[in-house]
Amino acid sequence: MNDIRLLYPNEHLYCANYSNRESPVIERKDLTKDSTWDINTLTNKIVFLMKGKLKFSFGYFCDEIIEEGKMLYIPAFYHFKGYVEEDVALIIIRLENKMQFCDRYRVEDLVKQTSTIQLDNNIASSGSLEINAILKDYLVFLDTCISKGLKCKYFFEIKIKELFFLFRAFYEKEDLVIFFNMALSMNTNFAEHIMQNYSKYTTLVQLAESMNYSVSGFEKKFKRTFGTSPYRWMKKQKASKIYHEISTSDRSFKEISADFGFNSSSHFNDFCKDCFGQTPGNIRQNKMNGGNY
Repeated sequence: MNDIRLLYPNEHLYCANYSNRESPVIERKDLTKDSTWDINTLTNKIVFLMKGKLKFSFGYFCDEIIEEGKMLYIPAFYHFKGYVEEDVALIIIRLENKMQFCDRYRVEDLVKQTSTIQLDNNIASSGSLEINAILKDYLVFLDTCISKGLKCKYFFEIKIKELFFLFRAFYEKEDLVIFFNMALSMNTNFAEHIMQNYSKYTTLVQLAESMNYSVSGFEKKFKRTFGTSPYRWMKKQKASKIYHEISTSDRSFKEISADFGFNSSSHFNDFCKDCFGQTPGNIRQNKMNGGNY
């Protein structure tokens, strides 16, 4: 395919559908050994590792390894830190629209048909999955098109629909449940509003009022959507971000405590003991000694 070139390049480059923004919907990214990839995710994304090895941390996950031939689901609104252990080539697909496998099967529908799968509700799956032969062919073709300069938004939309259809056709539902575990209840307008706005409010009453719900109505809707109470869910999100800050940054506990709205260091310590069974100091020391939560 080396002799194949994109025809009429000016027509593509100056078309309104040409994706020339800094973070396109589909992107090829190369990172060299010992470099870092540090991002705050604003959209859900799937990262495909075409070659190399990447060590990553986000949420509860610290120094996990993903290697060539694997894909990783990264949910929106997380701080993702990656360290390149071997030169990597990535294909990144940003999921800006509702995720569904076809017009009759949504990501949420997986739960209804795989209710026997027991997932740990306290710690979600990091979302890694093997790239099978079908998906590899899809990615190689996609990579070739991008390298030739084909970056049409309309083309990208079609390829994302194709990706989810391939998931539907060539992956076990049980594997997809684990892969999309962190997204299974986040595809309704209600859930998306929660994910984007919950950190703006300090009380459940304020969050409910922001969506024109009574507290009781909000709690019922929330539990149907997320499978747990608003209080437990918000505490889990807060705990995930706190754990990440403690274990992957050099910031003082006083700074972290203040950022997350704790009135005193003792309240911060109590929160960590309640959520993790350890003080912030123990968590950081355990991490420095090579441990993980």
